[in-house]
Amino acid sequence: MTLPSHSATDLVIDTATKADKKTIKRFYKTHGFAASFMGYDSCYIIKQNDDEIIAAIIVSQLVKGNQQALLHGLYVSCKYRNEGLATKLLEHCIIKHKILVCFANNNLQELYQKVGFSMLQEKEVEQHLNTSLITRFNHYQQNQPFLRAFIQR
Repeated sequence: MTLPSHSATDLVIDTATKADKKTIKRFYKTHGFAASFMGYDSCYIIKQNDDEIIAAIIVSQLVKGNQQALLHGLYVSCKYRNEGLATKLLEHCIIKHKILVCFANNNLQELYQKVGFSMLQEKEVEQHLNTSLITRFNHYQQNQPFLRAFIQR
């Protein structure tokens, strides 16, 4: 489970276990990134040398049984950026989860659209998202007016 050449094609994506939870929280905190577990979560990680997390993403099903899941907490350590790790994590999540929704700023639009997400226009948010995701999006958008909703089906 190593990244010998730090190439996205050499990476191994692991599904985190409960035993990994403290390490994952430490990874986010160390990088000044706020991410939390929200409900029925799946976390996918990429490790360097079998121990150091270098990239992670969380998928949270906010309501059990609901097909829409919130993709959040996508973070790649600075020295491993621009190697395709974020794309590989997103592609992995798309395979594992039926309908993914994420909230991101405009500067990430190209990344999400490259892997098949569609950006929702403001009037489409209420048409396409479940109630818990609409509420969360509206709350987040109060502090981040340039936040956009993306969906992958």
